[in-house]
Amino acid sequence: ELLDHSPLAGCPVDLLDIDCEGADFAVLRGFGLEKRHPEIICIESHSAKEEEAVADFLAGHDYRAIGKYGPSLLFAARLPGAR
Repeated sequence: ELLDHSPLAGCPVDLLDIDCEGADFAVLRGFGLEKRHPEIICIESHSAKEEEAVADFLAGHDYRAIGKYGPSLLFAARLPGAR
C-alpha cells in the first residue's frame, strides 16, 4: 500500500530484498505479489520451518527457489509456461 502512494507507484519492482529482523515473512505476505511481481526476491529465513513456509508461499505465486546464501533465500519468477 505504501508504494501505491509514492512517486514509484506504477513502476515495476525488479528486485525485492527483505531483511526485517524476524518480520521478513510477514512483510512478504503483506507486500502484494498480486499487484507487483518482482523478477527476483531475496528474503531472510532463520529456521527450516520458516524456509519451507516461504518457499511454499512463493511457489503459490509462481516463484522458484534459485539459491541460498547464509540466511538469505533467493527466488526467481517463473517464466510463463515454465514448470
